[in-house]
Amino acid sequence: MSTLHTLNQSPLNTAIWDRLCRTMQPGDSLLLIENGVYYLNHAQLDAMLPHPNAKQVFALNNDATARGMQLDHNCGVSLIDYTRFVALSCEHDKVIAWY
Repeated sequence: MSTLHTLNQSPLNTAIWDRLCRTMQPGDSLLLIENGVYYLNHAQLDAMLPHPNAKQVFALNNDATARGMQLDHNCGVSLIDYTRFVALSCEHDKVIAWY
């Protein structure tokens, strides 16, 4: 059973990141939305994840653009649009929103 975790909080909210990390399981995916795209500034985002074998990390392109975020193409994060967001929601067994 896989879960899509959506995170809309900035890295300043360390408590929510800690709870997400305790909940995330191998095979889960993470989608950074709204202020969550500020995690794109963390060079070691992949090292921060609790399971290096998480399916994939995504960020909503519109939110990243609105906040002036640049994607380091080596960071392992894929920028996606709303259509892909909906598809990801359907591909996973459940969605957990962290806000």
